[in-house]
Amino acid sequence: MKGRDGFKMGYNAQIGVDSKHKFIVFNEIINETNDTGSLDRNVKNQIEETGIRPKQIVADKGYNVINQIKNLEENGIDCYVNQYQEDELMVKIPYFEEANCFICPMNKVFTDDDKTKITDGVKYKLYKANEYPNCKNCKFSYKCRISLKNINNLYLNPEYRFINYFKTKMKTSLAVSILDERKEIVEHVFANLKYLIGRLGFTIKGIKNVQTAFDIFEISYNIKHLCNLNIFDKRILLQQLKIYFDSKKSEIVSHF
Repeated sequence: MKGRDGFKMGYNAQIGVDSKHKFIVFNEIINETNDTGSLDRNVKNQIEETGIRPKQIVADKGYNVINQIKNLEENGIDCYVNQYQEDELMVKIPYFEEANCFICPMNKVFTDDDKTKITDGVKYKLYKANEYPNCKNCKFSYKCRISLKNINNLYLNPEYRFINYFKTKMKTSLAVSILDERKEIVEHVFANLKYLIGRLGFTIKGIKNVQTAFDIFEISYNIKHLCNLNIFDKRILLQQLKIYFDSKKSEIVSHF
């Protein structure tokens, strides 16, 4: 995995935190190098572990997989996901829906080639320009989004309407405020977990063993956090203990 200290062998830890009391509501250790594809699974894990369906989810840009976001929004979950920063200096090649084509600033036209490619589970349509000027001599070539190695191909995500809608939504003042609050909720918990676990990480190996150890850190964190909050309704604590021992009992016997 790639981290702040470069590449290293390790697992990817996923957690979800509730915004009201800052409890960890689910965790999962995965062996995927990034968060792409984890959004749907994380929501499912939260529902299974807590029995509570979230009204709203807030996530970092690594979870920005548009088909998963659309699926969650269509199922009544309000999504706020950080977007990758776009280079405003780069030339944008607009798509013209009525003509079903792309046209670049130098009037190079890309038409539907009836071919597709699949990337990260998304099927993209190919738009091709068979007749085109020499892009290497174009005055926009140094800031064009088209690779000079593939100057006659463009791909369209079929969910382009939802992409435009969601990008606009993430630029609203409400979305900006919600995404800013995420740092105070999730990143704070991750910092505490890293302090408990240590910068060197786990001293055990194997994804099942690491998952069991991380479960213990989760329940320990939640108990400690519960005591700090001084919440008198101890049902939350009992629920956490029941979830842990019911779901991890067999793993504890086999690994400890």
